[in-house]
Parts: sequence; C-alpha cells; structure tokens
Amino acid sequence: MLGLLFDAPAVENRRYQILGYWDGSPETSDYRDIINVYDTRGDVFLSRTTIAIDRTDGNNTCEDIAADAVSEQRWTRNASFWGNDWTLRQREAVHPTTRQAIPTVSACREIEANHFLYISHVMSFEALGLSPEEGETLGALNVAPEDAIRQFTETRIAEAANMAVNTQPDPGIKSLTYPSTYIRGDRSAAARTITIPGLNEELQLPDDGYLWYAVTRDGKPFLTRWLPVFPKIDIEIVYDVGGDCDVVIDMNLQNPIDVPPGLPGEWFGKAKDDGDVVRTVACRRVDSGSLSVVITMPYDKLHFRDLEPILNALAQALD
Repeated sequence: MLGLLFDAPAVENRRYQILGYWDGSPETSDYRDIINVYDTRGDVFLSRTTIAIDRTDGNNTCEDIAADAVSEQRWTRNASFWGNDWTLRQREAVHPTTRQAIPTVSACREIEANHFLYISHVMSFEALGLSPEEGETLGALNVAPEDAIRQFTETRIAEAANMAVNTQPDPGIKSLTYPSTYIRGDRSAAARTITIPGLNEELQLPDDGYLWYAVTRDGKPFLTRWLPVFPKIDIEIVYDVGGDCDVVIDMNLQNPIDVPPGLPGEWFGKAKDDGDVVRTVACRRVDSGSLSVVITMPYDKLHFRDLEPILNALAQALD
C-alpha cells in the first residue's frame, strides 16, 4: 500500500509472507503493509512488521499519535537510530494462531509536516526464545524499554522499510490490484464517481490500481494519489474554455527539459526544473478549449503509462 521496494534479509529457515491491507472505504482509508516472518521448521510464526503512513490535520507530532493510541501502553520513549528521531511505545498484540497477548513495539517518525512513518513490530514468545507458557510466567509483556528498543533496532525488515522511504520507492506498484493485497469489501471501491472541485464536473475514476482524491488548494482543483503513498503524486487540473495548448505550455514553461516518456498520443507537454521539484505540464484539446495538468512527482520516477488511465478519464469528463 505504501509502494515501497526493498529486499527482505535472506535468513536460513525463514519464510516471508507479504500482505497489503485496505479497508475498501475511500472515506476512511485504513491501510497498511504487513510482513510476517515464519520459521520454516514447523512453520512457526516469529514476528510481524506493520508499516503505515499516518497523515493528520494540524500540527501533530508522534507524541500526539502515541497519546491518542487506544490500546494499552506499557511505556513511551524517544530514541535516535537509523539516522532519524523516533517516538517508541510498547503495547500488546495478539498472536495470529494462539491468540495470546504478545509484546509489540511501535515506532513513529515525521517524514514531512503532518506525515508520519509508523512501524510496528510484533515478536512472538518463540522469537524471544521462550515457550508461550514461559512468556506468560516471566511476564514477557513487561520487556524493559531498553531491551525492547534494542530488539526493534535489530529488526532488519523495519530498517529496510525505513531506508526505502528515504531513498524513494518504486512508482510502478499498483497497490489495489497487487496479488497479495487484501481489500475488505468491494475491490473496485476506488473506481468511483467524484466531482472535480471548482469545475463541478463529474469524474469517473478508473480502476487503475490507485486510490485518488479530489482536493482544492489555494482555490485550484487537484487530484492527489493516496495509494500507494509513494512516490507522492499531485495533479493540478487547469480547464481553459477556448484555451490553446501552445499558449498554455509556453506560459508555464520557460527553459524546459525533456518530458518524461509515455505521454499519450493526444497529449503533448514539457517539463520544468524548479530546483527542489520538477513539474511536468501536459495539455490536450477538448471540445470547448484545453485541458492541461501540472504533475508534481519525482521526475526520474514519472512514466506516463502509469498515469494514462487517469489522464484519459479527465479528458472524457471535460470533453
């Protein structure tokens, strides 16, 4: 669901199960990626690492998220590792087969304003070298904070996921059509009809494996890709009655660079390097004027084949 790409560590007698989860509701958008680890000698569950992005409104912090957690917490600590500052807490989780309470460490760090990376690591008693009976007797749920944080920092999957966020992910992952994605309810819920804000035109979103939302920023209509989370894609929509694409392109882009590949045949465009970000402007004729889009995403990750369904849907809505 996040769109991350990284190599899981090769460990003898280990099997990885990779799952994506989406609740199937564009209104709530509960989603996460889950990596379960099993010992192949008996297929014993060892650990679960859950990765999510918490997007909030307002000036929240990881401490606020920890304070709002509904599950019982043993402690909360701040620590620095992997080159980032984290807020960690220990809580309880449930073993997937025995249904016993097992220790969980959750870590949170800020990626950008109001965007937080949230990694939760569940360890079984077996991974701690204990039988379930020993774990309950010795109070494994009361693992000392220092020991729990050390165990978390030694979790190579969590470290790899954190590094993948830092180094930019794979743009080609289509979260909602990925084979191991579990969607509760309607698998096609993302392919819904929405209204383009400011234009009052209905847009039939395609079943392209992505989850899109329409938003308004500074009075301008945008489509923002919600899933997968990375790489972040924003599409500003500019509809100009009687407009001309040549004028639109020339007005927006002085000193252009090469447009990314795969631009659909009825569109043409250019790209501009603004220093911290590259913006790509694409335009096409529609019945009463021009439709142009300003796409903001990492330039080296953009290939228009991934955006062709949403561009065609926009053109159909305004044609």
